[in-house]
Amino acid sequence: MVEFVQPAKVKFISLKMNPSNWHNQKELMFIKTLKKIHKTFGLSEKKHIAFIGNDLTTLIRFRLDLIRSLVSPDRKIYVFVPYDSDNQVGIIRSVGAVPVNYQLNRTSMNPLQEVGLIKQYILLFRKYNIEVVFSYSVKPVIYGSFAARLAGITEIYSMLNGLGYLFTDDPNGGNSYKLRVLRILAAPLYKFSLGINKKVFFQNPDDRLEFINRKLVSESRSIRLFGSGVNLLQFTCSKPVESPIIFVATGRLLITKGFREYCKAAEYVKKIYPDSRFIWLGGHDENPASLSTREVSGWVEKGIIECPGAVDNVESWFKGSSVFVLPSYREGTPRSSLEAMAIGRAIITTNVPGCRETVEDGVNGYLVPVRDASALAERMTRFIKNTTLIGSMGKESRKIAEKYFDVERVNDVMMGEMGLRDKKIAKIA
Repeated sequence: MVEFVQPAKVKFISLKMNPSNWHNQKELMFIKTLKKIHKTFGLSEKKHIAFIGNDLTTLIRFRLDLIRSLVSPDRKIYVFVPYDSDNQVGIIRSVGAVPVNYQLNRTSMNPLQEVGLIKQYILLFRKYNIEVVFSYSVKPVIYGSFAARLAGITEIYSMLNGLGYLFTDDPNGGNSYKLRVLRILAAPLYKFSLGINKKVFFQNPDDRLEFINRKLVSESRSIRLFGSGVNLLQFTCSKPVESPIIFVATGRLLITKGFREYCKAAEYVKKIYPDSRFIWLGGHDENPASLSTREVSGWVEKGIIECPGAVDNVESWFKGSSVFVLPSYREGTPRSSLEAMAIGRAIITTNVPGCRETVEDGVNGYLVPVRDASALAERMTRFIKNTTLIGSMGKESRKIAEKYFDVERVNDVMMGEMGLRDKKIAKIA
């Protein structure tokens, strides 16, 4: 169905038909006539947009503000995302979007499954008369873009929220044969898929430059964003805990998130300051860099860290902390860091793409070399020795979040580049 929406909210009955279903010339002329009426009287056709993700939980936490921004009277938003139960689906519906389930194996390299995924996308695009496709994450970006082109869709957009395992050095040291092969295979896939996108959004300048230098995307089509932004109204500033000192980190239980370095640094600090606490929020994940349950449990049983797993109320954990830590090997722009900054927490993170964008070294926190547990421990002890830094640097974090990472401004840039902007928000200075 093509849905015509009148500004005065008067219902207007019309039809939307797929060209493959037109049985005769009269039907084609009927559609053309309706389009002329719509143009003559200023009626707006409701545009059908597909928003494609790979995980419901992370989509709700990291992309809900963008979905909410896309929803409007003249647009119908379909959120394509795999899910096993309806527990969280209501949140998607509550913002005015339509959840659409599909099957995705994130770690599969089976060509038949990959072809099947493309077919799935094509069938869903046709079923819901999709006209605009926006994807994020590796498989949705690559195969969603392929499928959109095959389905005859020309308005295709993607966001690379970090380059992930493929573009991060092997966590076990060196670069494994498997990783090198994956990179060789991924490069042409990225080049073709991003080449058919109108715009490609990157969350930090390093990722954008790397893809341009590798000739995987053109400079004119690539847009740098300030991460995915943070909701400054939801994550409000609060006074940090100063006694005992509580360090909190969050992320999937992956080697590449710096879990091992965090635990080693915590072990060193607790020998000198046994009252200090170290918390890691996050659960296990299907990823080549995943940690074993045994390794994680070992650190917990030794009393070095607390690991409650994946939690729904991240905000309350941040507010009950002193300093936020993210020793990751590489990120897009970590949303967890942005949320901690908005709440007013000092940040310790690594001097790598994505992470370095969140810290002005010595102003709102500290940058440390990647994979360096000793440097991480030394920065942690600075806050314990001088607790006034916790509050002063935390205030600076909030200022930086307000200046650069307001989700309303970030989403406005994306909406503008996609020709979907409803209102103009002041640009970042």
